[in-house]
Amino acid sequence: MKLKKATKTYVPVFIAIIALAVSVWQGIVTREHNRLSMTPNLVAIPHMKKAYDFYGISIDNNGVGPAILKNITVTYEGKTYNAVDKNEMEKLVAGLKLTFSSLHIGHFERGMFVAKKDSIHFFGGNPDDLGEYNQIRIRKIVERISIKIEYYSIYKEDFTSLHSWKN
Repeated sequence: MKLKKATKTYVPVFIAIIALAVSVWQGIVTREHNRLSMTPNLVAIPHMKKAYDFYGISIDNNGVGPAILKNITVTYEGKTYNAVDKNEMEKLVAGLKLTFSSLHIGHFERGMFVAKKDSIHFFGGNPDDLGEYNQIRIRKIVERISIKIEYYSIYKEDFTSLHSWKN
């Protein structure tokens, strides 16, 4: 008789504790899934073919979530430039010696939101407007430049990507 009374008392409590543990575990797994399903992936991609509508380097978000830009650092011929600083970008352009009017220079700011599958032109231009001579100049610059992109996800996770196309 005492065994039946103990079973009636403790079994429901045990089942409730198991249900609570499973519920907490499910919440943890769901949060991890949500975090991973919003991971950004910023990359610098050179576009060096005339078939593209842009000839140069773009910053693309190939991830599954948005990225928030912290910093872009460009190193060219031993000098480092901060691409989120307008004055530094002007120094970089002067250092690249690209003065033709068809050149497009991207504008970046700290805290800039880059949506998934978004592509932002860093520097370059339309291949038809640039002409063969300037395309060769841009290709030579890309071979001597390196780019470091620092960003974070909406979950405040920090990421860094490094890109260099040196031969």
